[in-house]
Amino acid sequence: MWELNGYNDPVYLNVGFAWRGHYTNNPPYPPTEHNYVGQYRRTFNVDKSWIGKQICLCIGSATSNVRVWVNGKMAGYSEDSKLEARFDLTKYVKAGENLIALEIFRWCDGSYLEDQDFWRLSGIARGVYVYTREKERIEDVNVMAGMDGNFTVNAKVTKGVKNVRVSVIDKNGNQVAYREASPVKGEVVLNGNVQNPSLWSAEIPSLYTLKVTASDKKDVVESTSIDFGFRTVEIKKGQLLVNGQPVLIKGADRHEMNADKGYVVSEEDMIRDIRIMKELNMNAVRTCHYPNDPRWYALCDKYGLYVVDEGNIESHGMGYGKESLAHRADFKAAHLIRDQRMMRRDFNHPSVIIWSLGNEAGNGENFTACYKWMKENDPSRPVQYERARGGKNTDIHCPMYVSPAECEAIVLRKSGKPL
Repeated sequence: MWELNGYNDPVYLNVGFAWRGHYTNNPPYPPTEHNYVGQYRRTFNVDKSWIGKQICLCIGSATSNVRVWVNGKMAGYSEDSKLEARFDLTKYVKAGENLIALEIFRWCDGSYLEDQDFWRLSGIARGVYVYTREKERIEDVNVMAGMDGNFTVNAKVTKGVKNVRVSVIDKNGNQVAYREASPVKGEVVLNGNVQNPSLWSAEIPSLYTLKVTASDKKDVVESTSIDFGFRTVEIKKGQLLVNGQPVLIKGADRHEMNADKGYVVSEEDMIRDIRIMKELNMNAVRTCHYPNDPRWYALCDKYGLYVVDEGNIESHGMGYGKESLAHRADFKAAHLIRDQRMMRRDFNHPSVIIWSLGNEAGNGENFTACYKWMKENDPSRPVQYERARGGKNTDIHCPMYVSPAECEAIVLRKSGKPL
């Protein structure tokens, strides 16, 4: 992070954008003054064996945006500082030495949706790496598995894949289910059942492994494995249930923050946080106020924490009234894309039991659209949003800073939504 390495000063604000007092909000335009730029250059080698494959770049987290050049040609642009940015470099690279350059601005138009209450830092916070994929490959895999043992696997593959096989492996290495099929228009949907599965919960986080293998007419072209769990999340009679049992959420909001490295959080830091939470009898965590490093979810799956996964949307500095970006049509796509990408990335984690649309960003048509999309694309989880209060675009009452008396009043309304 720049500010922790002698470049500019870190800024902490509770309410208001980092430029508060120096620049009048004018979305989508960020300030030009004090909008510092970080530039990165390095060479990397491409082995001859990579040529003919898809060659990709992954940037785990760049605040606030990133432009990429390879060998002097622009390869792409991305914003949303809390989700990975992936770029197809195939047509820009050559065998041998290649030059890659990145440019990151302190603020961009996306900064209007990233006004969280925390230290405002800039730069790269998560891993950066280059990797290859075969032309015939698995594009995406989603698995839904309930407490009844039924599971559905949806796999998307590229042209040339003729067969997809899935195996469910238990903790002892035994195959407990197997299915295979040929893709239709690049997609396979496979249904199966595991009798008397060990259920996943925060108390007993039982995991299974899903192995997915794609083949062409002759050979295996790609195989991948996903850890998942059998569990059911539902709301009945105003109660949140996991595997049919009422759950009392006892947790905390957690920022990704290291005292010395800022947003750069190691796996050791993550495990320490989980251990402390477990020692304090917590069973849940909210990824306030943005998607976390993917390793965090895998650790919550493994050690057992219920996760409220929150989209990287907070426009607190714009207020909650008619000026809120939740009402602006020109920001609708940005709201949707941030929540959509979060769901697609984290869909398979059993620890994620609730999606959160964002935080302190007003409420309006844009969040209604986000709620609708998420419910249509994942009927297996509740969706919450604090600013919706008890409205139509939240399944849960999740107010902030309310008194015990106010909590009691919400419950007595008997809205059918848990508190």
